[in-house]
Amino acid sequence: MASSESIKPEEARHAEDALQAILKAKRNLRLYPANNPIYAQMAADTYRKVMKYFEFADTMELTISRSDIRLGPDIVYHSDGKEDNLALFLFRDGLRNLTLSSGLKEDELLDFMDVISRDFDAEDVEDDLITMLWEKEFQNISYKIDDSDLTDEDEDYEEVAEAQAKRGANEDANVGHAYEEATADESPVEGIVPINVSEEDLKALEKEFEDEKKSKFPKLIEILFDILYSSDSIEEFRDVVDIISNAVDFCVRNANLTVAINIFRRVREVLDRTKTPEAKKELERLLAFAGSPQLTKTIGEWLDSKKGVNEAVFKEYVSILGPSSIPHFISLLASLETIAGRKAAIYALSVIGRKDFKALAKGLGDERWFVVRNIVVTFKSIGDKRALDFLPKVINHPEPRVRKEAIKLYGEMGGPGAVNPIREHLYSNDHSVEVIAAQALSRIGTDSAKAALIEKITSKGFQELELSGMKPFFEALARFRVMDVFEFLMKMLDKSPFFGRTKYNEMKACAIYALGLIGSPKALPVLEEQKAGKDRVVSEYAASAIKRIQNVRRK
Repeated sequence: MASSESIKPEEARHAEDALQAILKAKRNLRLYPANNPIYAQMAADTYRKVMKYFEFADTMELTISRSDIRLGPDIVYHSDGKEDNLALFLFRDGLRNLTLSSGLKEDELLDFMDVISRDFDAEDVEDDLITMLWEKEFQNISYKIDDSDLTDEDEDYEEVAEAQAKRGANEDANVGHAYEEATADESPVEGIVPINVSEEDLKALEKEFEDEKKSKFPKLIEILFDILYSSDSIEEFRDVVDIISNAVDFCVRNANLTVAINIFRRVREVLDRTKTPEAKKELERLLAFAGSPQLTKTIGEWLDSKKGVNEAVFKEYVSILGPSSIPHFISLLASLETIAGRKAAIYALSVIGRKDFKALAKGLGDERWFVVRNIVVTFKSIGDKRALDFLPKVINHPEPRVRKEAIKLYGEMGGPGAVNPIREHLYSNDHSVEVIAAQALSRIGTDSAKAALIEKITSKGFQELELSGMKPFFEALARFRVMDVFEFLMKMLDKSPFFGRTKYNEMKACAIYALGLIGSPKALPVLEEQKAGKDRVVSEYAASAIKRIQNVRRK
């Protein structure tokens, strides 16, 4: 190493990196056997970082104190804590100087890390750190010790500091005097003064605890997967899988769905590389846990809560679900109370339902009408015509809201074969169902659909409907925009019955309304005549239709 006055920044930086790598190895190497790939990789990484330093200097001469390790005048490691403190660990056994030379071999560094990774307090180790280092007879690692000031890790720091301060009083009178003044001014504490803590303070403290818990959790997951990789038997492998399942459950219950998703991604990666059938089976079981009743119920509680679940995160979660989760999400539909929660569950079913239509269709047999309705909505969201195979089961459901969703779905994807099932509902005892049926036929747009609508409009009793009740059927018919529809509507304006004139004028008003929607200028002369007529309703509708057609022509 160069003189203490000429240490380069690169030397200090790489020495710091090397010490952090050694500390990490000290902490983790004890978890794995020497033949484990993780052990080998960690040892290699540590050696690489140590050797990087020797690109700038021939020796790494480190001076050790209770809380610091220095390279010349530069502090390259510092820790005030008692736990996981590399400086204190070396210092308490008398190590005051540690020197590594550029000829250091990987095996030699590995032997050194093996010694310092021992737990001298918990393990049945007869020798101390210095003795074990001496027995290794290192060629490129040397050290200096001072056994006159050995310290116990559990020694009270304040007492040590006070004793040292008093011993140094003769050498530095000013420092000793200042210390005595400071301690003399201290008055004895008779009790603890209570501090007012607000509700906001408590919430902030609670959040701090939760954040700390969450920050440590990913590290725990890494350790669990490392143990999974190094399992020696299927029994041990199965035990670790169970622990990871519990970790996932903990994440979800604490609204940390992102970590749970990352766990399942890792599991899938491991599964793709695994060739052992028994291990594959256990990993598949772990993946299936993503859609288990236990986890689904917890996620449902979050979906219904005020906080909710981040949409992007929820979609990621859904992407890892398998068909086995379909029944549990169907059950969830029955318990969710918020619209946002139900929409999220429908989205999930629309994604996983593609993988098993039959499993999704079982929800159509649920005794709760709102569950059945939402399953039909899910089929609609999927947009696959295979759904038509299951619609006959629900198009005649006793609940009108279910029938309407089934009719809509027939209209969107049914084609000519859906006309007959829909036609029946043009004559329902629920007018809203009839309107939905008319709209569905207009979407199908075939001649048979058009004929069904004309048949409804000309059926006995149709004109007994209120004007507002007739309009939706004419609106549906106008969407066809073909000549025979145009002619049908024009003929309705020619008729002038002797009886029931008021109701028939309402029919004429509806025909005029439909002509305005079609937008053909050929209707303008007749519409002008109707505008000049005596019936106020017909005249107003004709004026509105003329204006609509003229506006279309200007565009």
